[in-house]
Amino acid sequence: MANLEFTPNEFCTINDSAFLENKATALSKIEHAFGALYAVMHANNDMPVKSNNGKISKGENYIGLPYMVLDYPRIYDKQNICAVRTMFYWANFFSCTLHVGGSYLIADFVKINAWKNEIKLPLYFCVNNNQWQHHFKVDNYLPWQNITNQIFEKQLQNGFIKLAVKAPLNQFEILIPDALKFNTLATIIMNQ
Repeated sequence: MANLEFTPNEFCTINDSAFLENKATALSKIEHAFGALYAVMHANNDMPVKSNNGKISKGENYIGLPYMVLDYPRIYDKQNICAVRTMFYWANFFSCTLHVGGSYLIADFVKINAWKNEIKLPLYFCVNNNQWQHHFKVDNYLPWQNITNQIFEKQLQNGFIKLAVKAPLNQFEILIPDALKFNTLATIIMNQ
C-alpha cells in the first residue's frame, strides 16, 4: 500500500475548510453578478429567435483553475458561432469576448478597427487556431494595436475571430460597458 504524504502547504489546505467556504461564497457572488449582467443584456436587445437564452456555466479545470462563464447572446451550431462570453478565471481576470465564425465571420478589418474606438478597455485579438482557448498569453491574444491586415487575414483562414477585453479581478464593473457594447455588436451581426 502506498504511503500518503503531503507537503506542509498541501496539509494546511486540506485541513482548512474556510478556504472552500470562501470559494463557494465568492463564486456565488460572481454568479449573481453574471445573472444581473445577463438581465441587462437581455433587456437592452431584441435578439433574433435563433439566439439561445443566456447560460452560466462553471468548471474546476481551465488550465488547472476554476472558472465561470456567461454566454449571451449565444449561437453555437456545427458551422456558425456568434457569442459574447463573459468569463471569470480564478486568480487571473474577468474577460469579455465577442466570438464569431461561419456565416457570422466579420472579414472586414476596417469595420473592426472602427468598432475598436467604441471599446473602453484595451482590445485584444485572438491569433490562435484553437477557438476554445481563453487565456491572454501571446500565443492566444495580441493587443489590437499590434494587429496588421496580414495577421487579420491569416486569422480569418482559421474560420473564426475573437475580440476580447479583460479586467482585474477587483474591477469587474469596468468590464460591463464593453460587455454591453459586445452584446450590441453581436445583435448587429446576427441580424445582418
